[in-house]
Amino acid sequence: MASACQGSNPCPHTILKPVREMKYEIIFKGKVKAKFKSLFAEYIKRIDASEKTFDSWEGVEKHLNSKPFVLLSEKGIQMSSLEFTHFIKKKSESGIIRFVFGDENGFPIKIIEKAGFVLSLSEMTLPHDLSKIVLLEQLYRSESILRNKSYHR
Repeated sequence: MASACQGSNPCPHTILKPVREMKYEIIFKGKVKAKFKSLFAEYIKRIDASEKTFDSWEGVEKHLNSKPFVLLSEKGIQMSSLEFTHFIKKKSESGIIRFVFGDENGFPIKIIEKAGFVLSLSEMTLPHDLSKIVLLEQLYRSESILRNKSYHR
């Protein structure tokens, strides 16, 4: 029997089902630089995410405790926007999705070992604050896709 979505990408039957409220935590060490703050704050507001900043990796580790999280690294898996949307939808079923960003020195081994998934936004090297904005924009795009809003088109 042929699928009703044959040749349709994305198939609305696999993505556009009722969507529960998405919950995100954006976790990092340090602060967002002034020149990126406005755009960062705009996307945090659009997706209703919480931002957790820490002065040390010990603070990040204590906050995460045994909570699942996605680590952002150039060594991670890359996805298209639609693949990322499927990933987000699946992850949202288990509650809050936490994203952890490194600093200029990367991550401590303890954090890397506890990551449930390692995601790469690009093979290109991006400034840390810009990569945070790219992630936030992709989260907003994913929500738009899941809710069939026109932003993604």
